[in-house]
Amino acid sequence: MLIAQIFLAGFLIMSLSLIGKLFTYGVLRGFVHRHFKFITTSALGVFVANLYILLNEDLVRNILSTDLVVYAVICIFVLVLIRIYFADAHHHHGVNPGECFGTHECQSNHYHEKVHPSSMINPVRILLGDSMHNIADGILLSIAFLSNPQAGVVLTVGILLHEFTQETSEFFILKEAGYSTRKALIANFAVSSTLILGIIAGMLSSQAIEYASILSALSLGVLIYIIFADLLPYTLMRLKRDGGILAHSVIFAISACVIILSSQVL
Repeated sequence: MLIAQIFLAGFLIMSLSLIGKLFTYGVLRGFVHRHFKFITTSALGVFVANLYILLNEDLVRNILSTDLVVYAVICIFVLVLIRIYFADAHHHHGVNPGECFGTHECQSNHYHEKVHPSSMINPVRILLGDSMHNIADGILLSIAFLSNPQAGVVLTVGILLHEFTQETSEFFILKEAGYSTRKALIANFAVSSTLILGIIAGMLSSQAIEYASILSALSLGVLIYIIFADLLPYTLMRLKRDGGILAHSVIFAISACVIILSSQVL
């Protein structure tokens, strides 16, 4: 019975998260398209708030006091090396969008046919980081239910809120990066389903909490990298191109505050 409750909680999180994305895009599509330039700014606020929450969780506080912090640092270092490698490859085949903004070549029509500013956002990194975090959440969810079902229910609500806000933001980031609606939904749901893998791992392994700690450290590293290497540069580039720093600042602050205040209520 308890195992059924754990899987039910996992499927509930996945289903409501998907329904939330479909509702947001279906009902608010016109509003979203009119204010699409603020989507990445809002996502940046959500990601920064989630980073703040993650750094204040007991699990991550334990990580930061142990050698597991090395996993986060190594993760960031590897992602930096990968970015440098591909940036160098792009340099030999054309203009690097992260370096050329504002130059005459960037402003030419020929350049805009070759490179879109959204190419600064790497959707694979975002999906990878969320997958690792979802697996860690699944492990913690199964452990919480097995130790205290009431704690499992509370954690389910917390994960649901986190999944809805972050994955809805990720859905629109994928759209901004060039994904079709269908492809973005499939990728988003596939990543969300890794929560079930974490639940299974948590029930089968006696070392599950150790795996959850490592995955949380890795997802922390990916989250930091996404913020500073993808979302922040892209947001600053749009500010430089379109202006509206006050509006973007308000959107960022509201998005971050809503997530932080919601987590404190729970």
